Order: sequence, then C-alpha cells, then structure tokens
Amino acid sequence: MNVLLWIIQILLAALFLFAGVLKLVLPLDKLTGPVAVPGLFLRFIGLCETLGGLGLILPGLLRIRSPPRGWSSSWWGRRCSTCVRAIS
Repeated sequence: MNVLLWIIQILLAALFLFAGVLKLVLPLDKLTGPVAVPGLFLRFIGLCETLGGLGLILPGLLRIRSPPRGWSSSWWGRRCSTCVRAIS
C-alpha cells in the first residue's frame, strides 16, 4: 500500500511540476486561452503549482514527518459538508 501511495504522489507531483514550470517558462503570448487572464496571475499560479509539486515529494525524500493535524481535516470536512448542504 505504501508503494502505491508513493506512485500516486509522484505522478501528482510530476503533473504539478509540469504544469507549473510551463507557466513559468513559456512566453505569455503562448499561454493565452479563451479567457483573458493577466500574465502576472499566470506566473503566480505557475509558482504555486511548482511549489505544490515540490511539497508533495520533498518531505518524504528528506524524511520530514509532521503529525496529522486533526483540526485542519475537521475544518475542511465542515466546509465541504456545508457546501454540499447548501447545494442540495
């Protein structure tokens, strides 16, 4: 099970790193799409995606262990349940 989790984590990190680095490296005229988004905002999103990809891999590689935070998971659980109740 641990190997499967590492494989999923590495694939997600690769996806985040690929998307983030492309947004940081490509010229802004190549990043234009159907919705007009400011260039600085695209660079910020690219930086966040790159840092998120590194954040998925580096703690495990550097043996940095943080204890699970019960309050954060319960906070997200309450927010998601509130959203679901509001939608339905």
